[in-house]
Amino acid sequence: MSEQHHSTTGTLRRAGSGGVRTLAWHGELDMTAVPHIERVVGALDEDVVVDLAGATLVSAVVVRTLVRLHDLALRRRHRLVVVTRDRFVAWSLRQADRRMTVAPTRAEALARLNATASNDAVEARRARNRARIAGALDVLCERYGLATADEAFELVREASQSHNVTIRTLAAAVHAVPAPAGPVWFPGRTRRAAPATALQPAGRTPPALLTAALTVSVRVTGAPHAAVHSVEPLAGGLALEHHHGLGRQYVDLFTHLDSGAACTQAQHRRERVVVPDVASSPVYTAEHRDAVLQTGARAAQSTPILTPDGACAGVLTTHHDHAADLPGTPELELVDRVCADAGRWLDWHGRTIVLDALEHLHARAMSR
Repeated sequence: MSEQHHSTTGTLRRAGSGGVRTLAWHGELDMTAVPHIERVVGALDEDVVVDLAGATLVSAVVVRTLVRLHDLALRRRHRLVVVTRDRFVAWSLRQADRRMTVAPTRAEALARLNATASNDAVEARRARNRARIAGALDVLCERYGLATADEAFELVREASQSHNVTIRTLAAAVHAVPAPAGPVWFPGRTRRAAPATALQPAGRTPPALLTAALTVSVRVTGAPHAAVHSVEPLAGGLALEHHHGLGRQYVDLFTHLDSGAACTQAQHRRERVVVPDVASSPVYTAEHRDAVLQTGARAAQSTPILTPDGACAGVLTTHHDHAADLPGTPELELVDRVCADAGRWLDWHGRTIVLDALEHLHARAMSR
């Protein structure tokens, strides 16, 4: 059963597919479409697929609106998946919030929802993240005398969007950073310029930086398959940021990791882990081993991305067809340089941009 709605904001078709509500917009979606999209999507208290495959234009303000609605869905413990064939729109959504799920087709979007729903480990991690975010909101309510968690969330959301920092990162910082003692959270702080990097990220965000590090490492090592993970700020495990040449089974299993793979070993040891034979290596669980072998890879190396003080901020993994294809010392030295470069930049981001966002949040809360 479906219905169509026509307006100056394009055409909306509502449908139920696979037990999931689907909203498909067609035509041009500019700023005049925003109130309609907010009203229709924001009213739903269920999983939803927003299908933009038929949209001839998706403006930046619509992208920002979808990111806000995605946040709202997560707060309601539901999921929102966007369908688009426009690579720039997909890239913009993921850059705005790495939690965004974007698919090229409606069938793919439904498959992503079903796969996510069946992954108990992922749902448990999300539950931990929600609990930690809720805890951070409680801290802010008490600190600033806010009446509801929604008020605290709006402060966090605004600071997140103003400084392009994820809500999870801000929530983790609220837990980790000592409370402000005055009108300025970090009095006397010297704001450093970003360190020079040869990685040339497409944007000034950690996901963009890690994607650039992966691209350079693939070129250096000639790896047919590779992945880069970040350390999740709240759950503490690894989150897949970008991959090269890896299939669906790998992506589904390696999207969130606490253990069971070479990359998690590298994270915990804070040193490179080399696996000449994936098939017999004890570092993998049977499930994760099979996912790697299904890609055609038989060997791997995982290099941690360390900050200058030795903390692990992520892991870069290259997969190779045979042990003989593993990178040699010259190539690994270049990978080390890439990871060191990334570690310095991520450390700067955490000590500068994240603190800027906290200062913004504190100033807005004090002015209420």
